[in-house]
Amino acid sequence: MNGKNIIHFAGWKKHISLYPVPAGDETFESEVSKYADGKGTVKFLLDEPMPMKLVKKIIKLHLAQNLKMAKTKK
Repeated sequence: MNGKNIIHFAGWKKHISLYPVPAGDETFESEVSKYADGKGTVKFLLDEPMPMKLVKKIIKLHLAQNLKMAKTKK
Protein backbone atom coordinates (compact mmCIF):
# COMPACT_ATOMS: atom_id res chain seq x y z
CA MET A 1 0.00 0.00 0.00
CA ASN A 2 1.50 3.33 -1.06
CA GLY A 3 4.66 1.44 -2.05
CA LYS A 4 5.07 -0.22 1.36
CA ASN A 5 4.44 -3.73 2.65
CA ILE A 6 1.81 -3.69 5.38
CA ILE A 7 2.67 -6.93 7.16
CA HIS A 8 5.02 -9.87 6.84
CA PHE A 9 4.47 -13.41 7.98
CA ALA A 10 6.42 -16.65 8.02
CA GLY A 11 5.31 -20.22 8.53
CA TRP A 12 7.41 -22.51 10.68
CA LYS A 13 7.13 -26.10 11.84
CA LYS A 14 5.28 -25.23 15.07
CA HIS A 15 4.22 -21.60 14.69
CA ILE A 16 3.42 -18.66 12.43
CA SER A 17 5.32 -15.41 12.92
CA LEU A 18 3.80 -12.02 12.11
CA TYR A 19 5.84 -8.83 11.95
CA PRO A 20 6.40 -5.98 12.48
CA VAL A 21 3.95 -5.30 15.29
CA PRO A 22 3.10 -1.61 15.61
CA ALA A 23 2.87 0.26 18.89
CA GLY A 24 -0.65 0.65 20.22
CA ASP A 25 -2.55 1.64 23.30
CA GLU A 26 -2.22 -0.14 26.65
CA THR A 27 -5.01 -2.62 25.89
CA PHE A 28 -3.43 -3.56 22.56
CA GLU A 29 0.01 -3.95 24.14
CA SER A 30 -1.49 -6.25 26.78
CA GLU A 31 -3.12 -8.43 24.11
CA VAL A 32 0.08 -8.66 22.06
CA SER A 33 2.32 -9.45 25.04
CA LYS A 34 0.99 -13.02 25.23
CA TYR A 35 2.35 -13.69 21.74
CA ALA A 36 5.44 -11.42 21.73
CA ASP A 37 8.62 -13.10 20.57
CA GLY A 38 11.46 -10.70 20.01
CA LYS A 39 11.48 -7.15 18.79
CA GLY A 40 8.31 -6.41 16.87
CA THR A 41 7.34 -10.02 16.23
CA VAL A 42 4.45 -12.14 17.44
CA LYS A 43 4.40 -15.92 17.34
CA PHE A 44 1.18 -17.92 17.05
CA LEU A 45 1.54 -21.61 17.90
CA LEU A 46 -0.09 -23.96 15.42
CA ASP A 47 -1.68 -26.08 18.12
CA GLU A 48 -3.70 -23.09 19.42
CA PRO A 49 -6.51 -21.18 17.69
CA MET A 50 -5.23 -18.16 15.76
CA PRO A 51 -6.41 -14.92 17.45
CA MET A 52 -7.92 -13.41 14.30
CA LYS A 53 -9.28 -10.33 16.13
CA LEU A 54 -5.74 -9.49 17.23
CA VAL A 55 -4.37 -10.10 13.73
CA LYS A 56 -7.01 -7.70 12.35
CA LYS A 57 -6.05 -5.08 14.94
CA ILE A 58 -2.39 -5.37 13.96
CA ILE A 59 -3.24 -4.95 10.28
CA LYS A 60 -5.59 -2.00 10.93
CA LEU A 61 -2.91 -0.21 12.95
CA HIS A 62 -0.45 -0.70 10.09
CA LEU A 63 -2.96 0.58 7.55
CA ALA A 64 -3.63 3.69 9.65
CA GLN A 65 0.11 4.36 10.02
CA ASN A 66 0.66 3.84 6.29
CA LEU A 67 -2.11 6.30 5.37
CA LYS A 68 -0.82 8.85 7.87
CA MET A 69 2.72 8.64 6.46
CA ALA A 70 1.43 8.91 2.88
CA LYS A 71 -0.46 12.10 3.77
CA THR A 72 2.57 13.70 5.42
CA LYS A 73 4.73 12.99 2.35
CA LYS A 74 2.38 14.92 0.05
